[in-house]
Amino acid sequence: MHTILENVQPLRVTIEPVDAPWCTGGSGRVRFTITNDGTDDETLDAFRIILNGGMAKYPLLPSNSAAARTPVALAPAETRSWDLEVVIPAVPPGQYPLQLYGFSESAMVEILGPRACATDDLAAVAGPTDSAMGHSSTAITVTNVGDDACFIGTPLWAQGTAAGGSTPQLTVDFGAPSYFPTTDPRPSRTLLPGERTITILATSAACVDTVVPTYWTHLQLVLDWSRHAVLDIDLGAGSAVQTDCGGAFSGWSVAPR
Repeated sequence: MHTILENVQPLRVTIEPVDAPWCTGGSGRVRFTITNDGTDDETLDAFRIILNGGMAKYPLLPSNSAAARTPVALAPAETRSWDLEVVIPAVPPGQYPLQLYGFSESAMVEILGPRACATDDLAAVAGPTDSAMGHSSTAITVTNVGDDACFIGTPLWAQGTAAGGSTPQLTVDFGAPSYFPTTDPRPSRTLLPGERTITILATSAACVDTVVPTYWTHLQLVLDWSRHAVLDIDLGAGSAVQTDCGGAFSGWSVAPR
């Protein structure tokens, strides 16, 4: 259970989704109007915007994180209004209360969602593996080859096939560490027909003195096992991809043009 603690500041908030309905994987604008009803100066330190799904609370990440981190100071009786662009996360389509974290005021927003990508919608190609400073990275490009837009979410796990036919299964991190050379990495993304996205698989060679690495020739990213949504990727017989020393994916990112 996720409990939201009520803000005790004498601030009155009006929140509005300007360009709703919104689509999963896209972006939207939120308009805030905040009034200081107190007798002292008040400062709002951060904008934590959520879709309130009851037991589940879905954060909306600002597209400009610097703007969201800028504190807002209000004098007594002062009112300020502004817009903030946010990225819409992977949520089931439907109606959600839109809130500023800690405040009870809300506005309903409709979230529209394209269907989740299935195996037949996606084609994946692995690029060459580059190695430097004890790490290796392999860029994987995924293209929507279907006729409609679809939503590609976070892989549940990865499974590799080694040259000898063994299939080690590995749960790997899927995030956005700073060393990944990608643009706008996120855990989920909507792909239009013909649109591409990439993820970079990074592995370490830090443990090669203590283990015998297993080199993968084939990789599966399982997106949704119940729907048999699996990305099949041929890494090539000479691949140097191995995850015995750990691995992480960068997140879905804009493919370079």
